[in-house]
Amino acid sequence: MIKYLFYIFSILILFSCVTEPEEKVIQENIYFDMSTFFESEVERLKALPVRFKKKIIFNEQEESQVQDTIDLEKELVLFSKYNINKPIYINQYQIDSVFEEAQQLQAVIYNALNKELITRQLKIEFDTTQQISAVHVHALSETNVIKVESKGTYRPNFGYTMQNKQKMVGIKEQNLNIQVEWVE
Repeated sequence: MIKYLFYIFSILILFSCVTEPEEKVIQENIYFDMSTFFESEVERLKALPVRFKKKIIFNEQEESQVQDTIDLEKELVLFSKYNINKPIYINQYQIDSVFEEAQQLQAVIYNALNKELITRQLKIEFDTTQQISAVHVHALSETNVIKVESKGTYRPNFGYTMQNKQKMVGIKEQNLNIQVEWVE
């Protein structure tokens, strides 16, 4: 009897160790995937022999310098943090496509349908070869106490600009403008 119980117990242990194969969940891109785009831009720019001309204007103070290298991941997070390609944003944006007369895609514009969303507008422009020529982002976060607004443009072959405004009740508005150009 003990022998049979041992066999049954052994078989139960063996079958309990077998796991079902996991199903791979592949997320389809619902909207433009800013994170993936900027990850590939970081790799592309690292491979190019470019220098970076960076100008920062904080309120009225300006600083400019040319650098051989910059932390591209840190710099471009200014854009990728506004990624709307997440399941939580399904049906939260109106999508408009703009075509030229020759029916060639010129731009795709995502407008927030809910004023609570921080990324209010994302516009992707294409050149005649259907490569991305510009990414524009407009973000706005507002409460009774503070209003923060960001507007940025990224041009793969030229650089980017990002304007940030912050207004708090009882405090003077703060402005931060960042401009980075690729130079040879």
